[in-house]
Amino acid sequence: MKKRNTTGWADEAVSPVVGVMLMLVVTIIIAAVVSGFAGGLASDETKAPQATLAMTEIVVGVEDTNTTNWEADNPSGFEANNGLLFEHKGGDSFALAGHLYPAADGGL
Repeated sequence: MKKRNTTGWADEAVSPVVGVMLMLVVTIIIAAVVSGFAGGLASDETKAPQATLAMTEIVVGVEDTNTTNWEADNPSGFEANNGLLFEHKGGDSFALAGHLYPAADGGL
């Protein structure tokens, strides 16, 4: 809109209210983008796999009548058939092979 002043015709600027509203909109958009990144919206991290296992000890045929030593007193030709049985109860699937499963006696 043109308005006549003492020196001639002049262009008016955009209304101050419209300018303030535009600055508010830009500020809100910038705040939303920063909040999205801070909250992990743009994150591409994958969740760690989770599984439920049951472990059962298998002890078959061990004979130990001598309590004075720590070695089992097995008959000659004895082959141990002992170990741990892992059973997958739920969750993500995975392979047991290639992993290390340390065992400790728990101080017993």
